[in-house]
Amino acid sequence: MRRFYLLVLVCLLPCVLRAQDSEGQHKPILSPDKNWEYRVVDAETAVLVRAGDDKPIVKLSDPDDGSSLKTETGKLVWAPDSRRFALNYRSGGKYYTFDLYELAGTTWKKLPDVADTDAPVMRMIERSKRQQLKRLGAKKDASQNSVLETWRVRRWLNNDTFQAYAGSSARVMLTS
Repeated sequence: MRRFYLLVLVCLLPCVLRAQDSEGQHKPILSPDKNWEYRVVDAETAVLVRAGDDKPIVKLSDPDDGSSLKTETGKLVWAPDSRRFALNYRSGGKYYTFDLYELAGTTWKKLPDVADTDAPVMRMIERSKRQQLKRLGAKKDASQNSVLETWRVRRWLNNDTFQAYAGSSARVMLTS
């Protein structure tokens, strides 16, 4: 009898956890000042609305433009003053990134992409990869297969500064 209960528990636990994840994934996220709300509408479109209102102020994703991954994987991180936020999301099979938005007067505007000015960070990542190749005993020009590129806002340190994570993973085949 114990085996039966254990088997039922093992079979049902993943289903329960998956249901909890999907429920929490589309839960509205309020800004710290409670004036703005991030919502997923129709399970396909992510929007920013005024709290208590249904009219979208900013469309963060739209199924018509192929940004359904933003809706499925989007996680919003608010600045403490609710005047800025970052939307972390998966942008493709091997790429995670984020968009930054700022309240300018009464309208939200998307800020320039951080990845466009990432040269110093990319140099550090490439230097680290070269060091790892050297430690593995691979040639400097060894062929690398990109596994994952990640740019993610972890948290806001204050109203103007955020802490981000940037990382790159690759595989290399070593032959002897």
